[in-house]
Amino acid sequence: MKDNEKRLFNAIGEIDDSYIEDASPENDYNLLLPTEREHKKTMSKREIRKAKNPPETLFKRKIRWGVCLSLVLILSLWLFIPYRTTPPSVARFSRSEYYSVIQKLNSVTYVKPKYKNNFDKLINNLFPLKFGAAPDNMEHIEYVETTDNQVHGIIEGDLLKRSNENIFYLNSAKKRLEIYGIDKENTQKTAEYEIKTNPSGYYSPYTEWEMFLSTDLTTVTVIAPYVILNPDSIFGGKNFYEIITLDISDIKSIKEVARVGVSGQYNTSRLVDGNLLVISNFTVQSGANFAEEKEFLPQIKTADGVKTVELDNLYMPDTVTSSTYTVLCKIDQKTSKVEGFTSFLSYSNAVYVSHDYAYITRSYSQKVPTEQKNKNLILSKTEIIPVSYGGDALEVKQSISVDGNLLNQYSLDEYEGNLRVVTTTNERIEMTNSTTSSVQNGTTNASLFVVDVENRQIIAKVEKFAPDGESVQSVRFEKNYAYVCTALVVELTDPVFFIDLTDLNDIKIADSGVIDGYSTSLVNFGNGILLGIGVEKFGSFKLETYAVVDGKVDSLDSLVLDGRYAENYKSYYIDRENQLVGLGITGHNSKDKYGNWYCLFGVENGLLTEKTSFALDGNNQNKRAVLIDGYLYAFSEKEYKVEKVL
Repeated sequence: MKDNEKRLFNAIGEIDDSYIEDASPENDYNLLLPTEREHKKTMSKREIRKAKNPPETLFKRKIRWGVCLSLVLILSLWLFIPYRTTPPSVARFSRSEYYSVIQKLNSVTYVKPKYKNNFDKLINNLFPLKFGAAPDNMEHIEYVETTDNQVHGIIEGDLLKRSNENIFYLNSAKKRLEIYGIDKENTQKTAEYEIKTNPSGYYSPYTEWEMFLSTDLTTVTVIAPYVILNPDSIFGGKNFYEIITLDISDIKSIKEVARVGVSGQYNTSRLVDGNLLVISNFTVQSGANFAEEKEFLPQIKTADGVKTVELDNLYMPDTVTSSTYTVLCKIDQKTSKVEGFTSFLSYSNAVYVSHDYAYITRSYSQKVPTEQKNKNLILSKTEIIPVSYGGDALEVKQSISVDGNLLNQYSLDEYEGNLRVVTTTNERIEMTNSTTSSVQNGTTNASLFVVDVENRQIIAKVEKFAPDGESVQSVRFEKNYAYVCTALVVELTDPVFFIDLTDLNDIKIADSGVIDGYSTSLVNFGNGILLGIGVEKFGSFKLETYAVVDGKVDSLDSLVLDGRYAENYKSYYIDRENQLVGLGITGHNSKDKYGNWYCLFGVENGLLTEKTSFALDGNNQNKRAVLIDGYLYAFSEKEYKVEKVL
């Protein structure tokens, strides 16, 4: 071995060896024999080092350093090998009939790593960067509709339904159906039925439950959202919901007759001519196991077993931008027979149901080049798919697209063969160069489109009718008229627009001008009166009435309470016959008393008055009420009350 190599190893081990030498009896000069002392005096430094470092010791040091260098190499590889930035291969599923679905889901569910490698991850975790903000006699019992349905004759699910003798309230917090006899101040609960749970999880009281009462008053259908705890559940994902059919022909002895389970999260439902249309969303999670159909395909469970959506009933756009399906089920309310089961991948926005079609929608972006070389416009778009549900099967029609995004179901309305659509449009700017691109915040506005349903063609439109920067907050259609509230939310101000669609070649538009606050719901009360339910400029609850006078939208009256309210439209009691609106308020009533209230207001001739307010504990989202023979029956998940108001 060369001298310099020896020096290197000797230098490395110098400190440790010095301690060993000092501790060794052989190196204690006082313990050496006289002859050994004389011999050691005559030894050269080289001979002494050689004696101290026999060949075996040097070999061990080489091994030690070899191991250390190997560990350093392994650590370096672990720290600096880059993370994978492309989706994993799914070629092994190429023989699956769902292979095209798997390919698109694999791409859209893949989450790129946040860090470049383990070193980057370690440094960021150790030194995190902080960023700035960037009944007994059925002949006399009749069904009475209580829900203010969007489309006349198409019944929407709700927490409260009634006959002329009983009120049915679905208590989602306590997971039971409660039945009350209608008897003014003497009203009592006459029966209840607890929804039996499933061992694989629990019913969620925090998501929307709904129910339907059949018009012959023999069946209640409960829709109950469910959270999965058992990973071996037959359903993939974290949620599913059950459609539970109850026989209530004898309310003293209610019986469960059927259950249908659907994977995903409940969205909304309708009852049309004895058939339930139930709409839900099923989201495929990142890292889904494509060997398990339940993890990436919607499924439905009946008494006959579990069924996966068939490929022929699965629709998806060419470019999938979301891993969420909209799932549409058609179910016979009496028999619970599934008559249609269709899924739409990447479609997860508002759903509107007319007498002929269920309209399924999705939002996407469209890039449009400009005359400037490195500048593109990115436009918000909405695709709408009509699904005919009147026949023996669900029939999907050709889709149409409009500019902008929908707010909710009330942004759509079908009238005399035309679909009217109100959207919030958004134009963003993308600047690009050879290596990077950046997207700037765009300008929002509101637009209205009229589409011929049969030909899927836009036949009229009013584009950007609101001030720039505003977005749609509420919409209400009434025959040939549309009412739209837009707002610049950060300033809590809005105009309300009245759009006359009587002549599509000469659409007329009027507005209220700037008004403090904005409406989250608009309600047509007849006689030219429009009611807005929303907030005033400081965020407190506000009611406001409007009328169209001389081509202008005038504010007739307003009422403000220092309190919070629910934005769920079904939580409002709408009584056009008696010109009343009721809802739950948490805060101060008109007498400036703080509490959890149910308030009833008069809207007659556009003048707002508080008819009554009384304490009603519970979540405002779950509060429901109905006026019967001058008495207001109000319910929540915690209590019920009956008050004489007329």
